[in-house]
Amino acid sequence: MSEATKDRKQSERFADEDILGILFEQHAEIHELVTQIQESSGDDRRLAFERFKRLITAHEAAEQKVLRPVTRDIASDVAEARLEEEQEAREVLEELSELDIASVNFETEFRKFSQAVNEHAEAEEKGEFLKVETARDESQRRILGSEFLAAFDAAEGNR
Repeated sequence: MSEATKDRKQSERFADEDILGILFEQHAEIHELVTQIQESSGDDRRLAFERFKRLITAHEAAEQKVLRPVTRDIASDVAEARLEEEQEAREVLEELSELDIASVNFETEFRKFSQAVNEHAEAEEKGEFLKVETARDESQRRILGSEFLAAFDAAEGNR
């Protein structure tokens, strides 16, 4: 079963507006875009990579604005570890953006980056999300979901 399929199954456990369902669904989309980038070339790869950059940038910005403060209240060490990983990811994403998307160097560096993205997502899902699920009830998570979507849209430039 693919990572995207696993994430979608997890998202089904939550109400549509629940922040955890939204996050699992976005993780599924990120996994799908990674696969698309790795399996495509030319304009298809470029377009998939551009979508990936926009999605991951907006996703991380919204997490930092909405999810991390909640996590910091529950387990500050977990929040700090995720923030450090996200800072590293931003730097690597900038470096990848400067590479020729058709180059072997891009493919090699993107493969390494995608592994780090997978590890980060897994750390969120198995650590942070579980902590939020047990510390906040569904109504609180639905409010967080609305706040997350507003922050995500703002980060994507949709508002």
